[in-house]
Amino acid sequence: MSEGSLPEGLSAVESALRGLAPHAGGLDRDEVLFRAGRASGPRRWPWALAAVTSAATAGVLGALLALRPAPPVVERVRYVPVPAEADGEPGSVPPEVIQTRSPLPHLEWQHKLMTRGLDALGEPPPARPSILPTNGEVP
Repeated sequence: MSEGSLPEGLSAVESALRGLAPHAGGLDRDEVLFRAGRASGPRRWPWALAAVTSAATAGVLGALLALRPAPPVVERVRYVPVPAEADGEPGSVPPEVIQTRSPLPHLEWQHKLMTRGLDALGEPPPARPSILPTNGEVP
């Protein structure tokens, strides 16, 4: 705006504004922003309660894990002496290994397959007869 075009009432306001000096005031910009951020955030006690609850849960689960009983023995190997032959000759066969039955049968199958391969499965079951006619006719 040009200086000569102001009305009389505004020229007095202009001269009053030119006479004012900036005042620093008692506000600290960093303190105002810090307090505004703190006031806008959630309250502290729910987070503290959640942290204490999760720490207590982790402690209880850790104690249960440390104090649990030992797992049961799945498989035992026993050596049994073989009696002498019936005809009076001493038995030259080494002792047999007898394994007790496992409470987990899938571990027995796994052990058999790992030691003897697919031969441990035995013969396949016989095939079931077909219910469809062999001459191609639909019943």
